[in-house]
Amino acid sequence: MTDMLDTRYVLSQNVVIEDFDNEALIFMPRKRHLIKINSITRSILNKLDGQCTIRDIAHELVSAYDISFDLLFKDIKVILTDLTKQRIIKDKNKLMQIKDFEHMENKKYSINHDISCRVEEPEGAVLFNPETDAVKAINPIGLAIWQVLEYPLDKREIIEHLLDICEGVPKESVAQDVDEFIDKLITDGFIGEVVK
Repeated sequence: MTDMLDTRYVLSQNVVIEDFDNEALIFMPRKRHLIKINSITRSILNKLDGQCTIRDIAHELVSAYDISFDLLFKDIKVILTDLTKQRIIKDKNKLMQIKDFEHMENKKYSINHDISCRVEEPEGAVLFNPETDAVKAINPIGLAIWQVLEYPLDKREIIEHLLDICEGVPKESVAQDVDEFIDKLITDGFIGEVVK
């Protein structure tokens, strides 16, 4: 219980929330997925700024909903666990454990749609650039990055994605590994920086 009480969460990027009377809809564009939430869940999401702990939020909501702290925390725990599984929120404490995460640039990258990608299970994939005749073999992690870059993402979002889908991501080197991988793909023309 203590661990979660001291956790700080943030809303995932690329999540859109539309409010209605006593409920709201969460839209996840990449998944093309809608989730209906109640007013308590919306109140919790409003307070997830990466600064407030769950303990802070629970104390605020106790007086607003006139409910005991223990009972409210049980509900919050279920809500946060579900929102985390659905990748609507992220545990900021875990993200901050990643070396250089906070200092990463916020440029967005996307795949070059002229590139051919042939998936080679379970080894990964082979990328081919018809403009330059460049060929690059990528491992399964590289393929996961390639596939998620169908939509423009920055390096932090790529790392968050890897944390979601991979077990045992090396926190001490993942930022550097993503940097190097993205730089290599840019150099070879496989991906590009998205200009706003």
